Amino acid sequence: MTRLYEKTVPIPPEEYVRVDYESLKNYVATVLASYNVPKEDAQIVADVIVTADLMGIESHGVQRLRRYTTGIQVGSVNPKANIKVISESASTALIDGGSGLGHVIAYKAMEIAVKKASEVGVSAVGV
Repeated sequence: MTRLYEKTVPIPPEEYVRVDYESLKNYVATVLASYNVPKEDAQIVADVIVTADLMGIESHGVQRLRRYTTGIQVGSVNPKANIKVISESASTALIDGGSGLGHVIAYKAMEIAVKKASEVGVSAVGV
């Protein structure tokens, strides 16, 4: 088995590699775009996972990038998912994410929820 890092986990703080936020976000978005993720969607995912790292939630940070790109390669993730509303009312909606990247689906679902809540006072959107 090939290991990416031969030392024990956790990696000692003195061996951390630090990258500024914008550079890392741009890198992640570029990687995703190279897997046919639309630019806007790649930027959403990049912002979310780099921010997760900044908040100390490494389990949902940039380390997930390989999983997302592998999912695209094997066909379990659709980089250009057709996200659509299946059913809705004035305050609710049910979204089909089309096997897309969850960050993008959640972002678009939240946009719908905010719009509906601004119109009727409350909203719930399921994915």
